[in-house]
Amino acid sequence: MLDGPVTHRRELDLVDFVYGVANWRYYTGVFDNVSVDEIITTILQSKVAEVDIGQISSISTTQSHEFQRTPVLECLKRIRSQADIRYRQDGTALDVEAKGSVPSSFGLTLRTDVEGALRNPKMGDWLANDILVDGIREPALDVEQTSSDTYNTVTDSSREAQQVDVRKSRIAAIELDLQNNSSDDIIVRIHPDDGNGNPAKPSDTKADYTRARLAASDFSSGIVRFEFPEHDASLQNPHILAEADGSSGHGVGLDSSTGTLYYRIFYFYQTAVEASDGTSINEYRAKEGRYRRETVRGIDEGKQIAQGIVDDHNEPSSRLSFEAASARMHRAQPGDVLDVTLSRLNINEPYMITTKTDRYRSGTLESPITMRRLEEV
Repeated sequence: MLDGPVTHRRELDLVDFVYGVANWRYYTGVFDNVSVDEIITTILQSKVAEVDIGQISSISTTQSHEFQRTPVLECLKRIRSQADIRYRQDGTALDVEAKGSVPSSFGLTLRTDVEGALRNPKMGDWLANDILVDGIREPALDVEQTSSDTYNTVTDSSREAQQVDVRKSRIAAIELDLQNNSSDDIIVRIHPDDGNGNPAKPSDTKADYTRARLAASDFSSGIVRFEFPEHDASLQNPHILAEADGSSGHGVGLDSSTGTLYYRIFYFYQTAVEASDGTSINEYRAKEGRYRRETVRGIDEGKQIAQGIVDDHNEPSSRLSFEAASARMHRAQPGDVLDVTLSRLNINEPYMITTKTDRYRSGTLESPITMRRLEEV
């Protein structure tokens, strides 16, 4: 028996290919005054090889970065915060261009491209001229033993163990002296004591307080830092266990006279940095903002992020928001630049699409879009 029509609703969240993949891959490496295009290319080729790099333009501006098991998407954001560039996904490719080189796709026409009202939020909404970046994890040395004159090979069946007397209750990072001898991963485990000065259950990784792993491609011979995930264990005379995941292994440095591993053990304390623009504050009054992200490692990186935010938002912003009406507007993507002329709003300049969401409901495609002035993005 039929009781009438029944509506079934299904919702599916889709994430852009490039950004979705990049968010789940991690990169470790150091760049010292390397061009922006080379940094991006190196990271993608190393960790996100399925992303097409053929649309990365030559960008000679140089930057310096240190990434330690950082999500690739976060790496890209940090690079963008210090460079006048635009990211745009094009299929499986990441299109990277200097912002000033991005051509306009077309001119926005209210009658054909915009559905309903065009919203122009209050001009001061995005003004921020005094920025505090907090949650920064700054490393500080706890204990160390820095004598190293020989190397022992660690493998999947032979490990080095060293008990350490730490002063802090948490180990955030450890530096070891390593020789990169094979393609095996190297693993450093923080393991409890059995009460008699020995590792409690060295063959049982589930007994570890925490552990860190580096692929052979992520480190070179020399002093190598391992950063550990957050953990709740209260450490008492723990053991460092160094091992590899294969039979070839790697060399681990130690003092031959004492048999003690080379190690430097760090804890992280949280701090904050501030950046401001005095000229903007004098002209528009202070507009404070707070940015918290605990993936920021170190004060220098925090300063770069804070200054980048201030540089992007030290002038009042003009945003345009609307629903797409035309086929070309539905096809437009974040990163596209449109020529916008709106005499009643005194606007006659290029705008970039910064956000776009596609929703398909009851046979109708809805695409809310937000744009900002190109020079502000």
